[in-house]
Amino acid sequence: MIEIGHRVAYPQAREAVFSAVTDFGGLPAWQADVVEAGLASPALERGAVVHQVRKVLGKRTETDLVVSEFVPGEALVLETGDGSKPSVRQSYRVVADGAGCVLEFQLRLDGVPKMAEHLAKAQLGKNVPKMFAALGTVLAG
Repeated sequence: MIEIGHRVAYPQAREAVFSAVTDFGGLPAWQADVVEAGLASPALERGAVVHQVRKVLGKRTETDLVVSEFVPGEALVLETGDGSKPSVRQSYRVVADGAGCVLEFQLRLDGVPKMAEHLAKAQLGKNVPKMFAALGTVLAG
């Protein structure tokens, strides 16, 4: 199992940051491996499905993530369905901090082949901070 955590402060209000995180069509602007993404359900709520197309290690992958937790303006948790390999869990929590906010991100991948785990973890360790730096650029507009 691979677990990556990241915490970053932004000068923007919590609502603005949460809005950017939940703007799935905008993910390619700050997540370099996302080719396209969108809400595949009528509304963003618990049980909704988010469809993502990513290019990972040169390979195009399509994934449906289910919203397992949703607190408007504060928390979003996305998970792959039962039996998915690898299983993915992404957690975003946004907490007000003065005039700005802090975004706490957790990623868990389970089912990555053992031989690839070290490489995947190293790559994610480099990419996750870049991803949230890119989000900061998007937020700054």
